[in-house]
Amino acid sequence: MKTRDLSPLLKNLLIHAGESEDPLHTIRVACKRGRGILLLAKKSKEIELWLKTLREIRRNLEKFREDDVLLLSTRKLLEKNKNEIEHGPLRKIIPVEAKRTVKDSAQRKLKIHHAITELRSLSERKLKLTSSLDLKASYQRSYHLYKKCRVNDSEANLHEWRKLLIIFKSQLEAKLTYVSINKRHKRKKYLKAIADVDKLKGIIGTERDATALINVLKRHEREFPKTIHLIKAQRKKERKKIFICAAKFF
Repeated sequence: MKTRDLSPLLKNLLIHAGESEDPLHTIRVACKRGRGILLLAKKSKEIELWLKTLREIRRNLEKFREDDVLLLSTRKLLEKNKNEIEHGPLRKIIPVEAKRTVKDSAQRKLKIHHAITELRSLSERKLKLTSSLDLKASYQRSYHLYKKCRVNDSEANLHEWRKLLIIFKSQLEAKLTYVSINKRHKRKKYLKAIADVDKLKGIIGTERDATALINVLKRHEREFPKTIHLIKAQRKKERKKIFICAAKFF
């Protein structure tokens, strides 16, 4: 089977990480996509070191991202449910719970700057990264987690499944890069698969965001009976969507 050199694809991804209005998010996305590309190649000590570096960069920004998601989830909740929830306490408590997130804070800026510098430095290193771009193993792992979650849709299982879907999507995107523009049917096939996987991981992500918000509100349970009940009902609907969407893909 023909092999491809994936190092230019990976390095281009890393060198442009952080170039957006939300650099924190795009840096984390670049780390996840980079991980997916690296996992397409044969294992080596060098690749393991790259994987470890990307994982550490992403984890260093994790708390900031969690707080961003908490604030965004609350904002959406307030916009969509005007009368069904406790507005006053939400507006008061959530910003306190997410006190680490300050858009222009020195610590946040420093962490983002450090991550961008590290990714640029990583992109300049030489790396032998070839792959046949065979995605069967990634598909099978994603399918296995789908079957596992149908039996036990615990938060831990859903989280592991979403991580695999993120990797699988980045690998589909890498594969598409090497499909000739003349092969329209094949490109259409990959584009549909990418869209389907993205939709599925998005629904799981929404469900997980709801769970994170519930866990925060439970610390102040007496103040949010209506809100917690509403989010749980919405989360139940999202969980049903997950398996409806997955059944169409797998």
